[in-house]
Amino acid sequence: MAENKYEYLDLLNRKLDPSQKKACCRTQNTIVAAGAGSGKTQVLATRFAWLVMSEGIPASKILTLTFTKKAAAEMYSRIYSTLKFFAQHKDVPSLERSRAETAIADFSQVHIQTLDSYCASIARQAANRYGINPDFGGNEKADDIELDALRFTLKNRKNPAVIFYSEDDLNLQGFSKKMFADNVKRYTSVSDSSDYFYRNFLLQRREIVLAWNKKVSAINNFIKEVNDIINEVGDEASNEFFVSLSKAVNQNVPELFLIEDEAQIERDDFPLEQFQQISAWKKSLEAIKTTKRKTVYSQAKDVLNEFISDEEIDAVVGFITEYKYLKEMMLLLDEFAESYRSQKRASGNLSVADISSLALKILVEQKDIRTQEKNAFSKIMIDEFQDNNRRNRDLLFLLSEDDDTFTPIPDYAEDASAIQKALVNHLEKEKLFFVGDEKQSIYKFRGADVSVFNQLKDDLKTEPLQMVYNYRSSGELLSSFNLLFGGWSWNKDFHTDKSLFLHEAQEKYEASYPEKASAKKVDVKTYEELSPSELNEQSIKSHLCFFNTDSIEKSEKDLYLDNKNQEAFFTAKKIHELYYSLPEEKRRWKDFAILDASTTNRNLIINWLNRFGVPFSLDSQRDIFQEAPVNDIYNYLRLCVFPADSKSFSAVLASPLAG
Repeated sequence: MAENKYEYLDLLNRKLDPSQKKACCRTQNTIVAAGAGSGKTQVLATRFAWLVMSEGIPASKILTLTFTKKAAAEMYSRIYSTLKFFAQHKDVPSLERSRAETAIADFSQVHIQTLDSYCASIARQAANRYGINPDFGGNEKADDIELDALRFTLKNRKNPAVIFYSEDDLNLQGFSKKMFADNVKRYTSVSDSSDYFYRNFLLQRREIVLAWNKKVSAINNFIKEVNDIINEVGDEASNEFFVSLSKAVNQNVPELFLIEDEAQIERDDFPLEQFQQISAWKKSLEAIKTTKRKTVYSQAKDVLNEFISDEEIDAVVGFITEYKYLKEMMLLLDEFAESYRSQKRASGNLSVADISSLALKILVEQKDIRTQEKNAFSKIMIDEFQDNNRRNRDLLFLLSEDDDTFTPIPDYAEDASAIQKALVNHLEKEKLFFVGDEKQSIYKFRGADVSVFNQLKDDLKTEPLQMVYNYRSSGELLSSFNLLFGGWSWNKDFHTDKSLFLHEAQEKYEASYPEKASAKKVDVKTYEELSPSELNEQSIKSHLCFFNTDSIEKSEKDLYLDNKNQEAFFTAKKIHELYYSLPEEKRRWKDFAILDASTTNRNLIINWLNRFGVPFSLDSQRDIFQEAPVNDIYNYLRLCVFPADSKSFSAVLASPLAG
């Protein structure tokens, strides 16, 4: 692309830098890795205008998807103001200006919305084909399913599987929530089949069979390796440890056999006792672990520990010995799930996950709807894709299928990658535009999967464009950021000096941070790249603390704060220390902010802030009567009315009112 091909874009008050312009004006399917402060909203808004003005695409044929309603409102405003700017600027070529004017006149027809709202619009078109009222709402309540789960558990309390799995849980209400309510809500949706759990149980059974047949070979190798070590040590083989090891490995080993086929597990004559023997044998080996430090002992110990820590053997043994209970529990889960799905279909109280899975099911199965939605849009732009998941990607791939194609996908419910595999070679070449940043993926608790964003480069057969210039953050913050996310692992002498880092080949994690994606500071007026800021004790703005209580013995747990209190304690203490480390004239409590993922454990941080004497205010309240200030006043008033109330008296003494 010639540097000045779209000169009218340079009329913008904030001109696009080269990486922004390259992303904005790319025609083929595109992935843009846009870091924080890199101007991605401006790029998306300008790209919308460019598609209208230079590519001649009607504004109504561009689908723009965002993650939140707030982001959608911001995008709507930015796109409108960008089009209006070009429509009114006298230096914009007449054809482009005319197209911008038309887009402004027809702006009420544009599709700028959240992905959730778009899924809802698809679901409403064909919900009645699945027995669901199109006038459904997204207001599923957790209390409903928990009450239904308790009723279902009481009804089936004599079922062998319920008896078996609840025997250690005297709280039947807690068991019903954990086993039925939580599993059905977390893993199923209104569009799933009636045998969802049992079908997945059969898939698990197949994996268990394959895993066990591999473990037979592994166990035999372990026995051989131990015997080879014993033979190598010569005279020391008479040592008590090696005698015990040889006896445990060779004399107590149970019979090993391959599972010929999956159905064998179900047969009444399946030798469960031999699997129980394998479990007992494996546990008996733990009794002879040694702590001696001689090389010969160390070698044997390593082999032994590796085998003992092999959790796959325990998983196989557990699955097969509990098979009849697991199978029965899967059938119960399916019965409860289908009953709950029926209620949701009748009431129309669907969750966000229900709506998105229903939209996907409709696009997969209903040819007329898929064809209609494919033809409705010439271009699709989606922001914050790092916080989306496989289902969202599959939905976008269905919308981008070649015009004249309808690919049947009969096995998509069984194979999580079926839609991807079926469509990856049948996508339109110039329709999709993804924007995301793996370093900002924060919604894993809602099902976000950043690996889906990273997989796009293979799906679309293109390398992501990098927008690395940062127009928002300070140079010191960017240097800290690049140090932490530069593809480096730390040695024990962690320091800001990069020479003390150990650079290693990274494993394939969900997210990785190549150096080419390092954020760079730019002068906002000249757009010239600035040199990285030097970090020292005075300028560094990022501090990390790792919590690790794994080394604490169980007997000592009551001596220490639990993980959540540790985190709250550290936060309050750190703020207190930082505040008083500043010169008196620079101390301002309002310069500190705490971001929490949810309000669930907010009472802990409030408690520790009070203990350290840190004043604070809350930006939002879940329930005014659950917040500390109101409860302090409430307890004080109770004490005034009833001075003998010892509970209120204790609360007042512990509150800031009394100090």
